[in-house]
Amino acid sequence: STLQYSLTFSGLNIVDATSATLLIQSEIPFGILIAFIILKEKPSLKNLIGLFIAFTGIVILTGSPNLENKLFGVLLLLSGAFLWAYAQVIAKPVSEKIGGLALTAYIGVFAGPSSILLSYFIEGNTYQNIISADLKTWIIVIYLGLVMNCLAYSIWYYVLSKHPVNYVMPVMLLFPVTGLITAIFLLGETPSTYAYVGGVIIISGVSIILINKRKKIR
Repeated sequence: STLQYSLTFSGLNIVDATSATLLIQSEIPFGILIAFIILKEKPSLKNLIGLFIAFTGIVILTGSPNLENKLFGVLLLLSGAFLWAYAQVIAKPVSEKIGGLALTAYIGVFAGPSSILLSYFIEGNTYQNIISADLKTWIIVIYLGLVMNCLAYSIWYYVLSKHPVNYVMPVMLLFPVTGLITAIFLLGETPSTYAYVGGVIIISGVSIILINKRKKIR
């Protein structure tokens, strides 16, 4: 959790929110690969085609003008997405035993101190940044800590404990849509044509994978 968040948020500091939203969507094809390696779930030809299409979209997106000279940020985001996908595969059996809220709490207990320590060694003493933070910054921090981590992840792990991973994953398809809308209206960003094209291709490939796996469950 500490490493994943560090990679993802470091990448967000380099890449604009619109492109980052679409890059993080690679979590789903990564999840298919990890499930194949760890759970021995052999993907169908349709899944492999969807995976290829999704990664083709990522290649197109990384070549967009908004990501020029930001390859390091792209690599950080993709690495964070890979670690997140891996975590979901191994978290399911744990969430079935202790519940979503308890799992989220344990993750926070172990990830919190290590995140602070890692931040100190990489970013230096950030005490001045903390005490000088304005109200807007604190609202964002509180939202990420309480709403996203405590509430959203508790619900996520609860649902994950009740249903197969490949059945729950389609919810992630909403992430690029809400992310793009938020970036456009709240941050005033203007996505490039490459971002739109790459985003559509990524979502199309991911949709092929997930729709196929949902049919298998039925």
